[in-house]
Amino acid sequence: MIFFFAVLQFFHVFLLFFLILFFILFFLLLAFLPPLSVRAFVHASSAHRSCCFFFYYFIFIFIFCLRLHAGRA
Repeated sequence: MIFFFAVLQFFHVFLLFFLILFFILFFLLLAFLPPLSVRAFVHASSAHRSCCFFFYYFIFIFIFCLRLHAGRA
């Protein structure tokens, strides 16, 4: 039973790390993707703002979850 919880904890941290890495790379790709036309550039500015908002929101939630997790440990 202890082995099961150890494996579960390992995969929890492992999946959390790759989820964070995926989100950071995804948002950086969206933020720095060059627009293909003038019309795309107009829409990209609002998309860039939304992307930055969600990125910082994700970072805030991640830090909050880390602090919550550390408080329970």
